[in-house]
Amino acid sequence: MIKNIAPFFKPNDCIIALPNDNYPRIYISSQSIAKRWRYSRFYPAFRGTARALRVIYRIKSVFCINKIANNEVTKWSLGDFIQDCLPGANATALLLGSTGPTQKMIAQVWNQKQIIGYVKFSDKPVAICRLKNEHTLLAALPSGVGPKPLKFGPFAHGQALVTTPVYGKLLPARLPPPKNMESLLIGLHQEYTYPVDQHPWVKSLLRENRGIVSNWIEPLSDLSWPVVFHHGDCSPWNIILKSDMTLSAIDWEYGALEGFPFIDLVYYILQVSALIYRWHPLRAYSYALAQLNRFLPLSQAAAVIKLTVFEAYQKAIADGYSHNEPLLRWRKTLWEQAK
Repeated sequence: MIKNIAPFFKPNDCIIALPNDNYPRIYISSQSIAKRWRYSRFYPAFRGTARALRVIYRIKSVFCINKIANNEVTKWSLGDFIQDCLPGANATALLLGSTGPTQKMIAQVWNQKQIIGYVKFSDKPVAICRLKNEHTLLAALPSGVGPKPLKFGPFAHGQALVTTPVYGKLLPARLPPPKNMESLLIGLHQEYTYPVDQHPWVKSLLRENRGIVSNWIEPLSDLSWPVVFHHGDCSPWNIILKSDMTLSAIDWEYGALEGFPFIDLVYYILQVSALIYRWHPLRAYSYALAQLNRFLPLSQAAAVIKLTVFEAYQKAIADGYSHNEPLLRWRKTLWEQAK
């Protein structure tokens, strides 16, 4: 587990852990009451009960419950790292990612009035590879689709990626996806298409898993398929609705420059089905099939769903997660039992 939070806070900052010192999710610096309330909004919550608990935790932060010792450092290391790309930085709220081989920390960086950027950090090899991939994707995306990368490099015995903020609000975690998301979720088309067995995304799956996925690919063989920018972890908690009612996506760590259309749409549906609604895999499959059938024949829709869930499973295994993880068992049940 990543433990050293000191470089992210200023010397002598008094730091508050939420929900508590034993099981922290975020850390914030204890400045004024108003700022503690503002910074603590970074606490993640998507289900109804979690959102209610977040309010309680934020109230606790206002009264400085769960305060830990002053930050005993002589300089603000994060401030030095970001001074050339986020001038005016004054404070941070720090989110601890889930433990495991891809664990990272995300610092929300503030000036005196507002969020001015984010810093994603890890000292774990697998997570660092994901951050490098995100940096590559963000640099290639069309303007407005995601945050802009500002810096990537060594920091605090690891690597850190600095990006601009995307101002707006997270989408509610529910189905169906909003209509204005479809162009983003179907995929941002590039200029070229391929027969399915020559498509870069499909070829990468075939290279290692031909025996499993070749039958699924067969229904897709009658068409040429566009290459798209592929998010790879498209979920409500990674989509921002901006004030002009357009959408941007954050957290492109699993993205691909040469992705396959509809994968992000299916992934979005399955993530909400599994993690928010707690549906059985076959119920989620049936729902995804009906949604995708608006764009594709049923045989092709079924193929895309199985390819999506299989790729997500394989990425998690490659990251070092166990086959026995509940979400991975859920995904395997879907592709094994779906007709």
